[in-house]
Amino acid sequence: MTNEWDDLPNAKHIDRVLTHAAVFTDRWLRSAYNVPVNTRVDALNEFRTQLFASAREQQCSTARAVVTGNLPPGTPHKVGEFARTAITALAADDDCAYMLDTPPTVVRLLAGAGNNAAVLLLPAVIAMYEGES
Repeated sequence: MTNEWDDLPNAKHIDRVLTHAAVFTDRWLRSAYNVPVNTRVDALNEFRTQLFASAREQQCSTARAVVTGNLPPGTPHKVGEFARTAITALAADDDCAYMLDTPPTVVRLLAGAGNNAAVLLLPAVIAMYEGES
């Protein structure tokens, strides 16, 4: 085990988000304004409640803390914020990682339909999808 979160089902996807946010900070910053703040806060609060009720909170907290250390100096706060919310979704919902490889338009529809993981992952999906199509 290399990281504290390595035994989570979505560990490789958490690593993927950490790496991508550190390398492509410009993409993450551009994607940062695609989800209404109140929607994101509601989804984040629900997932945090789920995490606190499980044994995963410490692992998720460690992964979220690593975000700041991985980002280049001077990286805008929004980039870290959205990487941390994506990690929260991946830690709380074992079945949401497929969204990282789903077109942003589809994830946006899922988010609009009330899927909390989609709400939290949308900026990551947009950042990771940019330039790949």
